[in-house]
Amino acid sequence: MVLSDVDIRRFIAQGKIKNSPELPPEQFGSCSVDFKLAPISTFSNTAAKLTSICRENKGIVGLMKSEIVPAAGLFDPGWAGKTTLDLSHLGRVPVASYPGMRICSFTFEQLSTPSSMPYNKNAGSKYTRQIRPLPSRLAAEFKG
Repeated sequence: MVLSDVDIRRFIAQGKIKNSPELPPEQFGSCSVDFKLAPISTFSNTAAKLTSICRENKGIVGLMKSEIVPAAGLFDPGWAGKTTLDLSHLGRVPVASYPGMRICSFTFEQLSTPSSMPYNKNAGSKYTRQIRPLPSRLAAEFKG
């Protein structure tokens, strides 16, 4: 079940969804929350960080969608940290991006039962509690 704006606000008030800084009313859609671009950090590719720290507690899954580039993300129940969005542009024409522009939206879904292994309890979780954009940690899975 996708949460409506009424449910998202209620879950924020109850502490089931936490965000810092507090979201202004104009960033709420009918069933989503828009996030804005913060200053960009660069690795070998460009990574853009969102302005918020978003935490989902057990029973909630956050889904990220962007209208700027084809991108989607899933934030598992129990994930906590500074949300980052990797951006890439393969076209020939430059794409303008600037701090403060709306870059993506989150929808939230409620699980039918609590997860038996929340992200923050899984020893293999690579990005829990991150406080800044990080390069990919996928290579750590291929030690050999």
